[in-house]
Amino acid sequence: MKNIGFLVDSLGQSQLSYYLVENLNKWIGNQKDATIFFENVGLPISFPKFAQMNIVEMASFKGPLVATNISTARKLMFAATSPHLYFYVWDLEFLRGRQRDYMYHLEVFMNPRLKIICRNEDHKIAVENAFNIKVLGCVENFAMDQFQKLLANEAEMN
Repeated sequence: MKNIGFLVDSLGQSQLSYYLVENLNKWIGNQKDATIFFENVGLPISFPKFAQMNIVEMASFKGPLVATNISTARKLMFAATSPHLYFYVWDLEFLRGRQRDYMYHLEVFMNPRLKIICRNEDHKIAVENAFNIKVLGCVENFAMDQFQKLLANEAEMN
């Protein structure tokens, strides 16, 4: 994996932004690169050493794309782009929604184009139980070595 793209709500002040920017800054270089596609403009929590673009630019991206919330995952579901599409479940958003929102979340988790990656084992158990699906694996707080290994293993299996 030489280049990876992440779809986020914003790079503004959040725990997700902190871990993502810090881990990508450490990971890039030596023929590895990353791009962040954002829905909303926000002042990055720390200085990113990689490209940041509006989410509409993801159409021309060729590497694996990773959504980080339900909103970005829904955009990825309908994107005519890379065949390597992932949903990194950073937060269990479906637990906080109204009951009628279950179908909205179910469409994402059951979409055959998206492979699900969870933040930790607790998230994995909750997702697998809530949607009766198999999660691809777990990656702790955007640890890029774990991402790289997981995506390489998944590519070998296909």
